[in-house]
Amino acid sequence: MKKWLTLLFFSMIFTLAGNNIYDWQSNSRGNVVAEYAVKSGKIYRLQTAWRVLSGDGRVLAVLEGYDVKGKRLFTTPLSGRNRVYDPADLSVEKNEYCLQLSEVAAVGNHLNNLKLNPAATRLKLRLYPGGNSVKMELISLEFTPVTQLNKKLPQRYNQLTLVPEVSDAELDRRLAGRQKAVPVLNNSADKVTLSVNGKAVPLHIYKNTFWEKSNRLLALKHFADRGFQIFTVPMTLGMSTHGGLADIWQLDKEIEPERVRNELRKYLKINPDALLMLDILITPPAGWGKANPDEILRNSKGEYGIYQHTRVRYGASVPEEKNQRQAAFACPSYASEKFRAESAAKLRELIAAVDAMPEGKAVIGVYVNGGTDMQWLDLWDNKKFSGKGQADYSPAALRGYQAYLQAKYGTPEKMAQAYGSKKVVPFAAMQVPRPEQIWDTGKEFFRIGGSSPVSDYFEFAGVTGARRFHAYAAAVKSGSGNRLLAGAYSPNGGLTGFPIHSQQSLTWLLDDPAVDFFSIVPGYMREHTDPVINSGFTGALRRHNKLIIYEQDLRTGEVGNWGKWSTPFWRAHHNADTFDHKVLRYCVHAFIHGGAYHAQDMDGGWFNTPRAMQTWANVNAFTAKAVPLPERFERIAVVSGERYWDFQSQGKGRLNAYRVREAIAPVLQKTGVPFDYHLLEDVLRTADYKLPKVIYFTDLSTADAGDLQMLRRRYGRDHRILVYFWQPGIFTGDRQKCLDMLGLKPEKSARRKYIAALPQAKDALLTGISGRMMDNYPYYGMVFPEVCSVSGKNWRTLGVFEKSRIPALAVRRHQDFTEIYVALPGMLTTKLSRNIVREAGMMPLCDREDFTGIGAGMIYVAAQSDGVRQLTLPAGVRISESFGGKKVETVKNGVYRVDLRRGEVFAALIAEK
Repeated sequence: MKKWLTLLFFSMIFTLAGNNIYDWQSNSRGNVVAEYAVKSGKIYRLQTAWRVLSGDGRVLAVLEGYDVKGKRLFTTPLSGRNRVYDPADLSVEKNEYCLQLSEVAAVGNHLNNLKLNPAATRLKLRLYPGGNSVKMELISLEFTPVTQLNKKLPQRYNQLTLVPEVSDAELDRRLAGRQKAVPVLNNSADKVTLSVNGKAVPLHIYKNTFWEKSNRLLALKHFADRGFQIFTVPMTLGMSTHGGLADIWQLDKEIEPERVRNELRKYLKINPDALLMLDILITPPAGWGKANPDEILRNSKGEYGIYQHTRVRYGASVPEEKNQRQAAFACPSYASEKFRAESAAKLRELIAAVDAMPEGKAVIGVYVNGGTDMQWLDLWDNKKFSGKGQADYSPAALRGYQAYLQAKYGTPEKMAQAYGSKKVVPFAAMQVPRPEQIWDTGKEFFRIGGSSPVSDYFEFAGVTGARRFHAYAAAVKSGSGNRLLAGAYSPNGGLTGFPIHSQQSLTWLLDDPAVDFFSIVPGYMREHTDPVINSGFTGALRRHNKLIIYEQDLRTGEVGNWGKWSTPFWRAHHNADTFDHKVLRYCVHAFIHGGAYHAQDMDGGWFNTPRAMQTWANVNAFTAKAVPLPERFERIAVVSGERYWDFQSQGKGRLNAYRVREAIAPVLQKTGVPFDYHLLEDVLRTADYKLPKVIYFTDLSTADAGDLQMLRRRYGRDHRILVYFWQPGIFTGDRQKCLDMLGLKPEKSARRKYIAALPQAKDALLTGISGRMMDNYPYYGMVFPEVCSVSGKNWRTLGVFEKSRIPALAVRRHQDFTEIYVALPGMLTTKLSRNIVREAGMMPLCDREDFTGIGAGMIYVAAQSDGVRQLTLPAGVRISESFGGKKVETVKNGVYRVDLRRGEVFAALIAEK
């Protein structure tokens, strides 16, 4: 039953009146809660606050604009742009947006400053429920004209207190008696661990700011006392936009080891016992760009790519300005073999010098970073999705692309056959795809059933990323005599706002002995109502003894500054209490999935309050005590490919690609059993690849019929449950064979429809399920293209496409295994996933649909509601200690009760009985 709000209009301010409780079912198409009259050129402030009373805790706010004739001009999702919390109530979500109906550029740099179509005369605010149902209370809603947009707030960071330094003579004495650190990674049970000279070292890393501030030195003492033993030392190989030690690489000069040695001594004089990791930003030296114009990134207009701060802009020439923060210099093409070779050689020279000096005894590894944002993101203007610079049009990229095509196909005739083209084009005549090809608004995919010049270009971008990654990791290994650990930001990060094609390179790096670790950003939406996005292939990395390091950039809300970008965003949309909960949840999550974490002090001073430092001390002490447990057969494997988005047109339905792998993240974390992501390409090429009892094949789009047959033969036994999503083989020449093998057929009439549970279907898998088969609303403009229906024999229909009888969800049970087909990417509910694991003989950790995690000797529960929940651990496992001494009642062996408030995180150590 819907209950409507009455909104009164007076002086352009809307206030609440009457009943304000909504109880929405999953088939709701959105309810208009307010309508506003507006004028072009005006600026308005929209403020809302609501409390979710039940459901999965997600509500999508959408603003629609209409012209004077009632024609809809735009639809703008609002949720997530700017979230703040009432310090007194964790369950209240507040949103504030500044809206400008003008062509004039927005004032300031706010993510919540929205420039809307000036032709709009009416605005309508709609709220959409997320999940099967949601009940919420709208607390306040105001819409007010303002004279200007919000202005930036000044940065204010607390400074750490000074600590005594050891003298140069004392440091020399201690270094003389110090053994050179030899780090070793070990795949121990369900976690990768670190030992240095045979002694276990907790994987707690403090990642220092690149900015030249005293905080990054003082942190070595203050945070060492809070459980961090490993600290990064930032430096830049060439020109710097961040200050600090830079210009190590200068044209036609040897490096100056004393400069690097003096930098290391600054850190070690604060904490002589620290373990250090060099955090090296790879940039060109002054003069390199002007000397090598063909090796510089170019856009489709022929303009040069220019690094400035953490973005790329374009210009007719290559400037070289060295002033801090505003520095601008050439952006080398990722495909430039010349830059790769020269920078790798200089990196090896630097590492060899460090390895030979006494201070190098403290160094255990190297982060090799670069690109935009120091995370190897794509080399285009990532502020816009307009197609600007979507590909690299430099001569270096063109040469590399043509060479890659020749190596892949051998002859132009074979390339034409792969493209389904009768026209044979010589390799030397192939051109990098133009923006209009990449951003084709008339296509969802460049080509179904095979490759295209565009998909091959994006594959080439991934290969160049792997070559770059390998070259730098190999330089670290060679320079240190294979002593130091080497890694960089992950090829599959959590930055999911746009496709990161140049990073899709893990396929070529998993077996690389030079690469030891990957750092990963675990997703942007950092609320207790959101999952911690697992974009990293945790299972594959652990299997190959590669460490995954989760970045924790949750800055304390006590500091008072809202960050350089002047919005709360992920940095500070929380108070001190929620900071405590989030740090605990994200750090335990990192360990649970077999990895580590680093506290990212991005601007310098992010954690500089007594309470925040105590939070880190508590969490570090807790996670350090966890003992990994043997990996059990009773868990979930998510198998997903790396190349599915290479085939997506950027102009239409492009974000469907992210949903293929990440749409089920909320479901997985509410299912309540251990899970990992595995890389499809790795599974296919490894004959003895072990997968557990339940396997979610979320992406088989690049698997051919032989691959699918092999997967079914290898894993269709031992009472496993295999779940297939979407369309196996859609981007291969075997698409039809794959569909025939599973008993599927294309279903054009069901495009853009959701899956709904079939009410009359009587099956244990549908226990407690009704409505749409999705737990979170697919914002980000998701499109459901090229769907299939179930047509083969022996399938039992459990769900249909909405408002039809077309089968879209089905199960078939064999003697020794079960198969489930889901027609849309990631289209599951938590209840269905929990029913699947119950059918597989597993028990969810929590009796409520909370976000949970279990693994590496720990569990956590992120409460989505108030009340007592019952926790059921796997057989033979017990709770040994709860975080903070939280009271836990033992019901019986392996079963416990704990009382939690919404937003609270419960964590505990577990051990074998």
